[in-house]
Amino acid sequence: MLKKLLFISFLLPCLAFANEGALESSNTDSVSSSETLIPGGWSEFRTTLTRDDYSIFYQALGGLVGVSYSPFAVSSSVTAGMSYKFICNAQATYPNAPIYAAVVEVYHPINGIPELVSINEIN
Repeated sequence: MLKKLLFISFLLPCLAFANEGALESSNTDSVSSSETLIPGGWSEFRTTLTRDDYSIFYQALGGLVGVSYSPFAVSSSVTAGMSYKFICNAQATYPNAPIYAAVVEVYHPINGIPELVSINEIN
């Protein structure tokens, strides 16, 4: 019994040390995987929007009146097309209206125009 306890007391620090290395390598894997889109999975939000991002956003919101939306971050997901979540500053179009944050979800089918899915205020 004493040999088992000594063995376990020796083994536990070794396992903890081995797990630290595994955590470090999993962190580096997650960095590279965030650049690769996985079907159905959402990418990390990025604050550098491309012209295509803005184009998709404004095509989906075309004709929407009453509130103006300014996107400042986007996340995407590969579906049968692409899904986007834009974090925006939103402001009603009347004088001195308060500014609030909102998530605008857009779906862009493979062969079609972007469609507005939902708009949700962030509290």
